[in-house]
Amino acid sequence: MKRVFVSLTSILLIATAAIGIISCSDDDNNNMPEVKSEVYYGNLLFNASPIADDTKCSVDIVGEYASVTLHAVTFAPTMPAMDIVIPALDCRKNGDNYVITGKNVLPTVMGAPVDRYLMTRVEGYIVGDKFVLNTVTAMGTIGFSNAIINIKPVGGSAKN
Repeated sequence: MKRVFVSLTSILLIATAAIGIISCSDDDNNNMPEVKSEVYYGNLLFNASPIADDTKCSVDIVGEYASVTLHAVTFAPTMPAMDIVIPALDCRKNGDNYVITGKNVLPTVMGAPVDRYLMTRVEGYIVGDKFVLNTVTAMGTIGFSNAIINIKPVGGSAKN
């Protein structure tokens, strides 16, 4: 009888703990970082000159951080297409809009960091369904936009 009582007590303790965990899970969701993942198609620019007009760009936001991926990018006819991942960017939310920034960010290509594309400055903006990205690298400026607006390269003048 003592063994049955101990088992029944154990079952009651486990059930109480499970109910407590389930009832707290809604509170935990309020503390979870925001997760947002969007894909945009737009214009890719290099040194403010158009490179491609249907480039795929992914933006992944988790809390206060973002990463941007430019898919199948090529800067010259003989260059193979590659995905450029710009990781670990700072991200601030302002209402429904986002401001994405970074300094001295080392992008990756095929999973490996590429020193020659070190991005001394990265600025990105999400406003509604529009995304604009401007970067400065040792090789030149890289920009992306799916908005019909003037794109102002970081440190440069506005171009259409």
